[in-house]
Amino acid sequence: MISPSRPSNSLHDNSDSPASNPIPSPLQNNTDPSPSPSPPRQPVLDTHPMITRSKNNIHKPKILSDHHIRYPIPKALMTTLQPQNREPTCYSTAVKHHHWREAMNKEFDALLANGTWTLVPKPPTANLVGCKWVYKVKRKADGNIERFKARLLAKGFHQ
Repeated sequence: MISPSRPSNSLHDNSDSPASNPIPSPLQNNTDPSPSPSPPRQPVLDTHPMITRSKNNIHKPKILSDHHIRYPIPKALMTTLQPQNREPTCYSTAVKHHHWREAMNKEFDALLANGTWTLVPKPPTANLVGCKWVYKVKRKADGNIERFKARLLAKGFHQ
């Protein structure tokens, strides 16, 4: 038997005593009532060759805040639009302005000329798909108005 005070040179020790086996197995019962105190930790020495900012005492300045999040104002909100230049969100607003009425007439005439649809009686089992007007002001590169565009879209999500 090998003495526990002397290190063993053999890789395979056939002894089953817990004193000679340094790695306890989960099946062994460790009945040591007092846990041994861990030794104090030594500071870790940073020996890698990489030069970092913190090694050169380069740190970001701390900015004190009042804990309010401030977002930049988009440029679109900073400009004031004339009432005629705003894009309407519904038909009742658009029909009040002649340039939007002209745009809707052009779109409707183009749909009829292209034969986009034909009117037929509604079968009793069919679902109707509604439509919606969408309005957009088209601008030139310098910001001036090029034209007013209206599109008639089907509400495909109601099929």
